[in-house]
Amino acid sequence: MEVILNQEYEMNHLITRSGRFTVAEFQKNLMEMANSYKDFAVNNGEYMITTTKAVEFIAGEQVMDVEILMPVDYRMPVEEPYQFKEKVRLVNALYVKVTDPALLQETLNQVNGYITENKLQPITPAYLVQTKQDSKSCIEVYVGMNPNVL
Repeated sequence: MEVILNQEYEMNHLITRSGRFTVAEFQKNLMEMANSYKDFAVNNGEYMITTTKAVEFIAGEQVMDVEILMPVDYRMPVEEPYQFKEKVRLVNALYVKVTDPALLQETLNQVNGYITENKLQPITPAYLVQTKQDSKSCIEVYVGMNPNVL
C-alpha cells in the first residue's frame, strides 16, 4: 500500500443523499441513486463517492451514518430525498488507491494504522471515490488531515 500525503480532491456538481442506513438499505439507496440519475451522471453512474461518518449496532444490526455523492454533468434540480451539492473539496489529504475492492477493509485498517503511527490528525472521514478503470473497479481513498504541526 502506497500512502501519498498532501493530496487534493475536488469535484463539482453532485447529487447527494445522507442518512442512517443498514448495509442492505445503503446498497439499495446506492442503486436507486445510480438508476435515477444515470443519464446525467459522469461515466453513467459508475463514478460514486461515499463517506461513512459513524457506525453503530442497533438490535444486532450494523447501522451506518453515510453520505452518497454522485457527480453529474451540470447543476440540476433534484427532489427529496436527494440534494444538490455544488462542490466537494478536500485539501491536505492522505491518499491511497485500492485496485481490488475485496481489499478495501484491509486497506482502511492499514490507513488507520498509518495515521496512528505517524501521529496524524484526521479532520474528515474517509471519502471513497469509486470508479472503473479498464473495466475494473477502483477505489481511491482520501482522508483530510489537519495541516498543523503541534
